[in-house]
Amino acid sequence: PVLALSQVTKSVAEMAKAARDNVTLSLEQFETYDEQRTEIINSREEQIDRFTDNAENYLIELSHHIETEPENHQINVLMQCTPNIERIGDYATNYDELAQRMAASDLKFSEGAQKELSIISDAIGEILRLTAEALGTGSEETARRIEPLEEVIDGLADTIKDNHVRRLQEGRCSIELGFILMDILNNYERISDHCSNVAVAILELSHDSFDTHEYLNGMKFQSEEFNALFNQFAKKYALVSHTRL
Repeated sequence: PVLALSQVTKSVAEMAKAARDNVTLSLEQFETYDEQRTEIINSREEQIDRFTDNAENYLIELSHHIETEPENHQINVLMQCTPNIERIGDYATNYDELAQRMAASDLKFSEGAQKELSIISDAIGEILRLTAEALGTGSEETARRIEPLEEVIDGLADTIKDNHVRRLQEGRCSIELGFILMDILNNYERISDHCSNVAVAILELSHDSFDTHEYLNGMKFQSEEFNALFNQFAKKYALVSHTRL
């Protein structure tokens, strides 16, 4: 059972990498839509969905053979992580469908919107990389970097939405493109939320007593480490002056 738990942990980490790769591939569709990419995205998404079902069933069966509390806790954490990773994978197909709509209608974002999306896309790529790495290594240090970046991504999404409204008012963007942009940004926020959920679950393993609400509030409002990481990521992915007060 101990060896099986170690192996399923590695497999869940590989699943996270697959979800990350699929999101990255789907974002390339907005630059140049390619039907072959769509086939790869859909095939990989089916694999992730099958893995989710198999992993959850396997973990339930494995739990009947676990005798120690730490190992039982690790199974519970993996049970929390697996559906979050599966949801991240779903957004890849969402993006692919949005890109397909844009290509079919010959729609393109304005230069300003493209630059903004490039910045937040890079931030999403990093938070997905950190999440897969934290799952694979169990590193608390890596997991602690995820929540500050999630906050930065939320701020970026809000700023880009405000900028879009201004472009819309100035007649530099169509309403249809606006709907697509909002869908992209909303999905970005959801992806980062799922990454945050995974990070918190990983950190639970490092603490005997762990209150998620207390942890998040403590990190966001009292931790010098959190503020330092937030400002580091905000500077790295800055659209405009973006400093945490």
